[in-house]
Amino acid sequence: MLTKCSDSELSTIYKFKVFDDGSFDKLKQVETRAVRKDDAADLRAYWNYLGVPPPPNVRVQALFVEDMTLPVLRMLGTKYTIEPFLFASSVNWTPSRYQEDAKPLEDHITVILPFDSFD
Repeated sequence: MLTKCSDSELSTIYKFKVFDDGSFDKLKQVETRAVRKDDAADLRAYWNYLGVPPPPNVRVQALFVEDMTLPVLRMLGTKYTIEPFLFASSVNWTPSRYQEDAKPLEDHITVILPFDSFD
């Protein structure tokens, strides 16, 4: 599964925030990071960036990844303890099952992955 990640040299990650009052980032204010897969300084800087906690007025953060490379997939999976099946559509691999570990009275999100291309 992990060998089918993007061959691109560059992953772009967009961080979108929804605030306590229901407002959200304007498009011009969305934080963007570019990470080159073979640049150790880029990878280290992005790993450190992932460790920065959101401001206290942020209710939800979403990360959108363009051209996910293997190093970025590993960092996100490690940082957020993401089930590998969640990345299935990014690498054109169909999961056999996925179950979220939802906890009562906590936020969670359901992700529906469309599979419209197969290798």
